[in-house]
Amino acid sequence: MGSLILVALYLLAVFAYLFALGPHDMALTDTIAATAVRTVLGPWAGKIVALTILISTFSAANSVILTAPRVFYAMANDRLFFRKLAEVHPRLRHPQRPSSDWVCGLQSWCAPVSWEVSAH
Repeated sequence: MGSLILVALYLLAVFAYLFALGPHDMALTDTIAATAVRTVLGPWAGKIVALTILISTFSAANSVILTAPRVFYAMANDRLFFRKLAEVHPRLRHPQRPSSDWVCGLQSWCAPVSWEVSAH
């Protein structure tokens, strides 16, 4: 049921953008939500929407950065992933090899760069 609500909200947003901007203007902008709100409510509202999206994006990235290494550590501890990631520092009691942090960070940095290069 929750997924259906999310799909309905997404479709509602898409139709609102379509109504506010039209297909041509939607194709011309990279920030559809902010542009649609700016068109309907004015420039101050577009800035608020852009800031809200920015905060939401950073909080989502933060949650992934904080939880993904713990999942890898737990999997390694249960012998479902690379055993080296389950080693704990003897004095500080944190995972000895935070390589999963670096792998996730490197992957999140490389993916957009490779998409930009392939787009040109």
